Amino acid sequence: MDFLNFKIKNFKGIEDTTINLNSNSNIYTLIGLNESGKTTVLEALNYWSYSQESKETVECLGFQTIQDDYELIPIGETSNFSKQISVSATLKLSENDELDIKKYAEENCNFILTEKIDKITITKSKTFANSQSTGSSNYWTIRLMGKTKGSRSKKVIDLSSKEKEWQCITLYIRDNLLPTILYFPNFLFDFPERIYLEDFDEDSKKQKEHLFYKKIIQDLLDTLNQDLDIQTHIVNRKRSGNDNDENSLKKVLLDLSRELNNNILGAWNEIFKRKISNKRILVEAKLDRTVNKVYLEFMIEDDGYFSINQRSLGFRWFFAFLLFTKYRGYRSRKSNNILFLLDEPASNLHTTAQHRLQKSLAEMAKEDCKFIYTTHSQYLINPKWLETTYIVKNEGLSYETDENIDDFTPKKTKITIHPYRQFVSTYPDQTSYFKPVLDIIDYKPSELDMIPDVVMVEGKNDYYTLKYFEDIILQRENKKYKFLPGLSCKKLFPLIQHYLAWGKNFIILLDGDRAGEDSKKRYLDEFGSILKNKVFSLNDINELANNSKMEDCIIKEDKISLQKISDSNSKSYSKKLFNRTLQELYISEQKFEFSESSTNNIKSILEYLDSKF
Repeated sequence: MDFLNFKIKNFKGIEDTTINLNSNSNIYTLIGLNESGKTTVLEALNYWSYSQESKETVECLGFQTIQDDYELIPIGETSNFSKQISVSATLKLSENDELDIKKYAEENCNFILTEKIDKITITKSKTFANSQSTGSSNYWTIRLMGKTKGSRSKKVIDLSSKEKEWQCITLYIRDNLLPTILYFPNFLFDFPERIYLEDFDEDSKKQKEHLFYKKIIQDLLDTLNQDLDIQTHIVNRKRSGNDNDENSLKKVLLDLSRELNNNILGAWNEIFKRKISNKRILVEAKLDRTVNKVYLEFMIEDDGYFSINQRSLGFRWFFAFLLFTKYRGYRSRKSNNILFLLDEPASNLHTTAQHRLQKSLAEMAKEDCKFIYTTHSQYLINPKWLETTYIVKNEGLSYETDENIDDFTPKKTKITIHPYRQFVSTYPDQTSYFKPVLDIIDYKPSELDMIPDVVMVEGKNDYYTLKYFEDIILQRENKKYKFLPGLSCKKLFPLIQHYLAWGKNFIILLDGDRAGEDSKKRYLDEFGSILKNKVFSLNDINELANNSKMEDCIIKEDKISLQKISDSNSKSYSKKLFNRTLQELYISEQKFEFSESSTNNIKSILEYLDSKF
């Protein structure tokens, strides 16, 4: 089961907004500056969660979340709020989900489902009158149609929420199939010196904390693919006193240590581009005789032995991040889908660590995990993910002028969320909101900054086409320049102005059609000789036909074949469908077999660009 969208109404400063998660990507980025409302969006999604694990994560790691219904009221309306707050999620069922539900309904709810179940919408709401909570509800929109088991009637029954069969089925869905939401406001918390593997008093705080960490240890064991469990292969062996059991235990702990060293320490070493041979993570099992319980201890061997909490802030963050995200995906559960909510991840780490975080997210997102993360750092924006990027904006606060900040009051708070590309076209004058992605306004590079040479192209479609061929099809290693997409062939003026002001090297590549050639002439007329040998069109490339546009470089048969990946019934070229499919293939790093003609056309373009640097 997977999320298709969330709809949020009257939640704190969010009046009415929708976040769509129905693309093939599993990574969604929320960009916004300080006070824009990014955290509020994550809090709304976490508020919807039905998972007990979500509550355990917040409670055991000591995160501050919403504790009182009063906190849900928009801060500017606390004097007299009489509305309903709601968060709705629409989910899509897989074929396996549907089979599980139908099997359970027949065997446990005495009901045979005969009609298809493909979507569910669940709304969690709370009603207020005079700023006092007056009630809450959980409303499910799902059609459960069929007949009572054993009934001879051929009439199809459409179950209502009042009927016990409906309640039996939806309870099963809630407890077994709904995706888990895990919210991490940060990863900077004290990692326990000891993780006890045996229970304390059932309701004690210590029991809840160590039960939480025990599940993480089991996740680690699951990654080893040896059918290991904590009680049998660690606790019992530690207690047995048998030499053979002790040797077997040492092997399990050695495998655990190697797993952590390869995936956590290995990733950390990669950040610094060197191998630290004398540093490793050790896992040891010991018996605490004061409470008579077996526990695990994690240590760093580095010219001595140190606990995780004694290492640097950056290492502690990275260790906790991978431990609670990468390994959580191995947990045994009927529904493996997990939605991670990460608030400003790695914001206090070095830029290299932020780039490595991007790589880690991409690796984990290939599994049954989705990530929604907030940021205002340009180093955490991956061009591949722009199509699933949202701009979070507080309408009551403008970052264009300092004077407006002084005039801001909470009553003006109005949080809106815009798909990135929609925002670009709707608010073309508010370029300071593009800073994390385009590095344009409010950011002036110093002489020490390594601003790359770029090839400016007309728009996102040209960008994705060239990047897909360069990275996936031809697998070229290009260290000379980056591609920078504009908004159209006519709207490259701001990019040109900034690169000229920065004194950085660039060229421009336009289509060979009339619009491209007219724009080429305009840029040369406007900027003069400073753009000499910097503006080119596809007509300048001898191997290509005259008047070619980028899309013409892919032959018709390839376009239609590629489209069929998204729509098997596609029979004629659709620019929108073709470009959307190509972008999704690029994001997922899937290779498509283009004809030699199409491949040579794009290869000619890339080789021509190489010759200009």
